[in-house]
Amino acid sequence: MTMQDVCGNNGLREIDSRDDDNHNGTYPASRELGSDSCLEDKLKAFGEELEMTLSTTSFNTNTSAIQECKSNVSKGYTLSRFNSSTPSMFGIDKPRFDHFMSMVDSASKKNGVQSVPVAEVYISMGAEFGRTFADTKSKELAVQLFEEAFMICQAKLGDSHDLTIECRVALGKVCLSLERYDEALDCFCMAVYMREALLGELHQSVSELWVLISSVHQATSKLELALKASAKALTGYRNTYGDKHATVIGVLKTIAQIHIGMGNGSKANDIHKYVRLHSP
Repeated sequence: MTMQDVCGNNGLREIDSRDDDNHNGTYPASRELGSDSCLEDKLKAFGEELEMTLSTTSFNTNTSAIQECKSNVSKGYTLSRFNSSTPSMFGIDKPRFDHFMSMVDSASKKNGVQSVPVAEVYISMGAEFGRTFADTKSKELAVQLFEEAFMICQAKLGDSHDLTIECRVALGKVCLSLERYDEALDCFCMAVYMREALLGELHQSVSELWVLISSVHQATSKLELALKASAKALTGYRNTYGDKHATVIGVLKTIAQIHIGMGNGSKANDIHKYVRLHSP
């Protein structure tokens, strides 16, 4: 089973196009290194929105906000998410945002705007903006942060560097949460191609990517492709952990669910029996 059998043309078309595309495989194709003014504008606008929120919403005086806070606490959320006057919809609060912007400014002055230290700050910011409880606007900003970090890392470190690959994966995860499935699949398939070349098909980090690829195919109801991707993940995990590890059992459960979705109840039952026999 080849990677193209599981990914289709996603990711591979970027490799195939490098000889004749002007962007030489850079993602995204429409941007050039150093063109981060759009990102700067978005960050500035986001900071202003956070500031405006602070000036118009007070948890100490606004009754509805107080009731919302109490309701969230009753649902089990921690107070730390609500102690900064920033609505919970945002992936980051104002003090944390200001801290990141200060880090970007410091790294830019010391190393240059398009330096790896700046990219590392963007990656940290993207991780905070892209959290599951964040709103769509925050996640879209995370996409831009990861894109900018990826372009810097690709130019400065190369495609095969760990940090460049990590940027691809992080970008793919946010795209997946935004239901931008084609973009997510592009990121994961390119990342798995690079990691297989560097570490081998059976490496644990390669299996982690096959799990993500499978999740994209499941979300788009491409169950045969999802099954193939999960099978590749299972092979690598078994090579690393053996047959009884919790990670292996988890992938087997996923495979069983895919079989159920495909109408293969007997295969799913066989897997469930195996899982019960080997689960700790």
